[in-house]
Amino acid sequence: MKLFGGFHGNRTKSGKKPVPTETEEKTPFIVEKAVPREEKRPEAKAEEPPKPSEPPKRPETPAEAEPAKPAGSPAEEPTRVMEPVAAPVPEPAQEPESAAQPPEEIKPAEAKAEQPVSEEPTIAWTPEKADKEPVAEGTKEIRFRTPEEEAEIEEIIAAYQKKKRRRRIIIAAVLVALIAGGFILWKSLVKPPEIIQPTARPTAEPTVQPTVTPKPADPVEATPTEAPPEETPVPQRMRRENVYTIMLVGRDQGFGNTDAIMVGVFDTEAGTVNVVSIPRDTCANVESDPMKSELKKISGVYSRTDFDGLRDAVSDMVGFPIDCYVSVGVNGFIQLVQTIGGVTFYVPHNMNYDDPTQNLHIHFSAGEQFIDGYDAIKIVRWRQNNDGTNYGDIDRINTQQEFLKTVFKKCLSMDSLVNNLDEYIKIFQEYVKTDLSTGNMTWFAKEALKLKMEDIHFYTMPTNPSDMIYGFSYGTVLVDEWLEMLNENLNPYDQPIELEDVDLIYRDENGELCATSGEVKGGMESFLHMEDYIRRLNAWQASQKKDEESSGSGDDTNGGE
Repeated sequence: MKLFGGFHGNRTKSGKKPVPTETEEKTPFIVEKAVPREEKRPEAKAEEPPKPSEPPKRPETPAEAEPAKPAGSPAEEPTRVMEPVAAPVPEPAQEPESAAQPPEEIKPAEAKAEQPVSEEPTIAWTPEKADKEPVAEGTKEIRFRTPEEEAEIEEIIAAYQKKKRRRRIIIAAVLVALIAGGFILWKSLVKPPEIIQPTARPTAEPTVQPTVTPKPADPVEATPTEAPPEETPVPQRMRRENVYTIMLVGRDQGFGNTDAIMVGVFDTEAGTVNVVSIPRDTCANVESDPMKSELKKISGVYSRTDFDGLRDAVSDMVGFPIDCYVSVGVNGFIQLVQTIGGVTFYVPHNMNYDDPTQNLHIHFSAGEQFIDGYDAIKIVRWRQNNDGTNYGDIDRINTQQEFLKTVFKKCLSMDSLVNNLDEYIKIFQEYVKTDLSTGNMTWFAKEALKLKMEDIHFYTMPTNPSDMIYGFSYGTVLVDEWLEMLNENLNPYDQPIELEDVDLIYRDENGELCATSGEVKGGMESFLHMEDYIRRLNAWQASQKKDEESSGSGDDTNGGE
């Protein structure tokens, strides 16, 4: 229904006005006075509780509406019971909305009784109005803070913000301390090995100038000449920074000798690794006992000393100290190649060799083929065939170096490091002997990840591999070529390596055995002679045969009598 523009009575679908009931006729009708929007306040209407006898009212739905009848059908009285509806409003005369008169104003008392106010009125309250304008009962007041209260609240907020900032600063400081502590711990553990400096060499003793004593007739007073200050011995060279020397050793199976000896120089600043192989038959200036059939070969030093003895001997040959060593046995090498899943390698020669005493059987055809860990150890040990073809130690070193390049390339790939890191650690723990700490190895591994295969270079110590000393095969060093290789590729010093820095056995221009240090350790008689070795070997075999014959012939003689 419209509020001001006219009223429409409640009509049914048939167009008839519903007949008001007795209860509906007595329902009062109240008209609300129209007030401006800014002054009108929402008022809640009091609802009458429903009578117990009357059912609750509900609106008429379209489904319940009377269905339309066809034209010409007689009118029928509705059979349904009508529900109570709102009181009918008399319909005034239709007038234009512009001419509508406002409804009659009701008295305040009646409005208060019929339509109670649901919200309390509010007024603004200030300290100045507190005494002049008391708040009426039932009125909601809005109280404004005083300047003192505002200042107090601001102080509380500022103190809270300051406390919050202090807490954040403390948390940040703790995090920084933890990060710094972890970094310091990482640096203290993951670090390179200590670089060993060369021992100081004493310089020539200074000469003291004599004091000049003037003649008595000389009027000039004599002034004694001051002696020069004493000079302390200083090393003639220093190690370059970020350059480390490592000895790599491959042990053989069962005899305690070393099948492979390499010296690597790792320049972490330049990002290069240079590795030199020392042939196993190279003659070394070391102590040896010919009565024990000991030879002066570098491969036998470890079996009669230890890693420190081998490191000292190798250090004398290269002319600089060895910072650390890493030794791998046969089984460790096999497991390493197995861990990376084998490699594809080009076999340089037809290899056919059998040694029943070592249960060693090597049979490969020349060409590219897949090599697993068990085949790998055969490849790197081979140097001769059953038909007597001997390719020598130098050819074997070349095969070892090429195979190691292939293995290193696969080991240093990111996929291999991610997938096999745990296996690498197990191999190191079980098969590798080293004086490196876990932090040293971690540091070297971190630096090795920066390398490319073109940054790794291999060399071989120049020797005369076919030299014979008292009937035994040795390799004597070619000194001039060796010094040139050292200074071009392996020198960790800031100055060149000289002849007096190395201790080698070599042949002079007359073909005589000499030592660069000027002395052969143990003297020339410390070399084992083949004649003495064969004589002692024959005597030992004869003694063994005699013992066997005497132990098996005594009972037969007594039984014949």
